[in-house]
Amino acid sequence: MPAILRNAAFLFAVLFGITILWGSWYTIDQGRIGVKLRNGKIVDTVEPGLGFKTPWIDEVVEYSSRVEKVDIPDVASYSKDIQQAVNHISVNYRIDPTKVKRIYTIYGRDQTSYEQGIIRPRVFEAYKEVFGQFSAADVVGRRAELAQQFSDRLIRSLPPEFVVDGIQIENIDFSDTYEQAVEAAAEMQAQTQQAEQQVKREKAQAEIKVVQANAEAAAITARGNAEASAIKARGEALRQSPELVALTAAEKWNGVLPTTMVPGGAVPFVAVPTNR
Repeated sequence: MPAILRNAAFLFAVLFGITILWGSWYTIDQGRIGVKLRNGKIVDTVEPGLGFKTPWIDEVVEYSSRVEKVDIPDVASYSKDIQQAVNHISVNYRIDPTKVKRIYTIYGRDQTSYEQGIIRPRVFEAYKEVFGQFSAADVVGRRAELAQQFSDRLIRSLPPEFVVDGIQIENIDFSDTYEQAVEAAAEMQAQTQQAEQQVKREKAQAEIKVVQANAEAAAITARGNAEASAIKARGEALRQSPELVALTAAEKWNGVLPTTMVPGGAVPFVAVPTNR
């Protein structure tokens, strides 16, 4: 055999060996999972790490098993009271590793095929259905309930190969006209509450004044009753003891006789008791 043929045969054998060696193993990174095909037929599910396969016969198709995020910034929806809103929604999902064979069978090897064909349409459908059960005012005031119902509805609508890890309603944007009306209503409500509080304060102050006036009137009445009782008691005592009249006059007399006498008037006289 000529030398050139021997060299060509040697080179071919080396290349063939390298090809066999290189094509007989594979690696799968953490966070991914694979399906092993043999002549196009599924034979096994392969986990992350180093694995071996038959060159030219076996093939490994990989999928991400990490949590993926679908971001949809323009979900147009109508509320129960026919108010339109543009919603920004994001959904975190992942595939179920135990169902990766079914994913390959139904959706093929391209991850974007089931994201575009399954995940996004179901998100649109579920959100619009749930959003339409809330009035615009409820959407603002019961946002957490809206998110929970949307999550529940989406989970029920997705095939079992997909797991929802969380949803976020990033933003709800109503029309400018509706938002202005809401702001005006909120301002009016705030003014009404402020007026009601002012009325309550004035009513409380008036009630305090009434209580104070009643207390003062009660005190005046009590003093008047006490004075009247004292006068009555004193009069009763004078009636029952005539000597007390003379004693009172004596206590009040300064010992000086009046210099002017009224014709026919009586001269003050204080009887002085004598000892017998």
